[in-house]
Order: sequence, then structure tokens, then C-alpha cells
Amino acid sequence: MNDSDETKKDDTAKEQGAAAPPHDTMRLWSKWEKTPASMTKQVTFGRKFTAISPYYQIRETTRAFGPMGEKWGTEPPEFSILQLPECVNANGVVQLIPTLLHIKLTVWFGGCEQIPDGRIHLENCSELISITKDGGFRVDDEAYKKLFTDTLTKALSYLGSGSDVFLGKYEDSRYIQHIKDMERSGWDGNPETETETKNGAATAKTQEARRPTSAPEATRTPAASQTQPQGEQKPVTGQKPPDPRSNAALVNSLLADLQFIDPDAPASEINAYMLGKFKRKGWAKPADIPRDYLEAECAAMVKRGEAVNALVQVYGTLAAVRTALGAAGLSLWGGDPAAMMELTDRQGVSE
Repeated sequence: MNDSDETKKDDTAKEQGAAAPPHDTMRLWSKWEKTPASMTKQVTFGRKFTAISPYYQIRETTRAFGPMGEKWGTEPPEFSILQLPECVNANGVVQLIPTLLHIKLTVWFGGCEQIPDGRIHLENCSELISITKDGGFRVDDEAYKKLFTDTLTKALSYLGSGSDVFLGKYEDSRYIQHIKDMERSGWDGNPETETETKNGAATAKTQEARRPTSAPEATRTPAASQTQPQGEQKPVTGQKPPDPRSNAALVNSLLADLQFIDPDAPASEINAYMLGKFKRKGWAKPADIPRDYLEAECAAMVKRGEAVNALVQVYGTLAAVRTALGAAGLSLWGGDPAAMMELTDRQGVSE
């Protein structure tokens, strides 16, 4: 076969249409399937589950598509109030039924290789007026915002955002440790840096495996202790090991925990509050902050979150909790966790 025959064959194939390479339908899902542990929180009251920071999901959607409102966003939500019919129990007493808030939401996506023009339609509901134990009722004045955020992030999960949490991988301690290793190597959820942080984590593990094992404490001589490499900490029996995360990772954890405590607060306000707090102490960047202070702040923020969760169970809404804390001279963002928890006992006594 000569060159002209080859050329005619190629032209014929083009006219008939060569088979296009298969479209990777899992490309976006694969990018979003891993969730940083610092952007999750274990909810321990009521039904136990792993919650994902909604602002993390919105950030990663913006990273993939572009600014919200320009490259992706929602149609105006349609809210309606559902009044369920009365229920009569076996004794003929009419039971009070919660009033539900219903939403119809359309999330649209465009300008992205994975989804050039897509729509996701969802319906969802939550309690707007709940029934208290004493037969009264409580109105959730934040129900609209919470329902909108919950429905939006649920739509993002259908595209793969946080899928490792929804697939139950966060119930595996080995998987969580793997994610934390990646974060310690600098990964923040950005899929573009995942490969290099994986390599960094692998290199760190290899170096750790090659490191000579220290002699037992009982046989270590004073000379051996004096020649210990600088920066390597001796294990002390009975003490909690130091947090291996960097200062920047601890600051990110503080911001994420505070976002969970007050999910409707703008991320910019939370960042300004926390960074302003550090700057007032003379610390311009995370590296300047003393480790013992940062670790204590992280522990206090976790306790503060537990206290707020308990208070919401007592007072019904976050707005009511905020009012109760203000009356007691406490702050939702920076109140003493022990004093905050005491309010649950006071409320229990008053009832």
C-alpha cells in the first residue's frame, strides 16, 4: 500500500467519525471523594455521625467550577410550611404535631469541563415548630437558613463532595489516620496537590521506619540523653504525646471547629475574629503562636462545641442558646466551656 492509499484511508476514517475517547464520568467524584479530617466533626449527641463543614464543600465547589453565582449556584428556593394533621392517641387525647418547613431547591452548574450545563433538583424538610417535653412548642428562627444549607450541601454530595464520609470510610480509624497523614504533609483538600502530599507522607513514613529505635528509658545513660538529636522529643510516661500537626493546621482546625459551632456565621467574620485574637497578642502569623497555647485553644474549642451541642438540646435553637449565653455574660465563640456547660444544669433545675 502506497502513501496515497494511506491518506485516503485516513480521510475515510475521519468522514465516518473516529471513536471518541470515553468520557471519564467519575472525574469530578474522584477529585472530591477525600475529605480532610480537619473539616469534619464527630457529632455525639442524639444520632452519632460525622458532619462535614458546609463552607469546605462550598470552597471546593468554587475551586472546581468558579465563583458561586457566576459558574454555579441555586435558583431562588421555594419554601412552604407543612401543617400535619392532628393525631389522637389511644386515650383520645389530641397530640400536638410538629410543623415542618419544606424546600424545593435547584442547584445549577455551568462552565466546567465535567458539567457544562447541569441541574440538580432536591426537596427537603425540617422542623420549624417543634413540640417540647412539657407540651409547649418552640419555633426555630434559623430553620430557613439551616434547611437551605443542608439541602445545598446534600446536592454537592451527589457529585462526590465528602463521599468518603457518606460511604462510611470515616468509621475506619486506619482511613482517618491516612487522611491525617496527608494533612500533616500539607494537603488541605485540594485534589491538585494530593499526589505530591501522598508522596510526602510516604517519604515521611519511610524515613520514620529507617530511624534507629531509641534505647529503653531504663537503660538509657545520661550521655545518651545528652546526645539526643535536637528537636526529637523524649517520650514521657503518663503524658499526652504532642500534636504532630503544624501550627497552620491547628489554626485551620480552630476555624473549622468554630464554623461548626456557629454554622451560619460568615467565614470571613470567623477568620477575622480568630486572626484578630492572635494579632492582639502580638502573633502575626501561625508560626509565631506558641504550641502550648494553640493546643490548649484547640482542646477548649472542642469542649466549647460539646457544650453548645448540649445547650441546643436544652434550649432548642442556636439563637436561644446565644441569648442564654449573653444573659450569663458568656460568648458563643469564646465562652468558658465549663461555665457554658453549667447552663444546661441551671436550665434543668429551673424546669
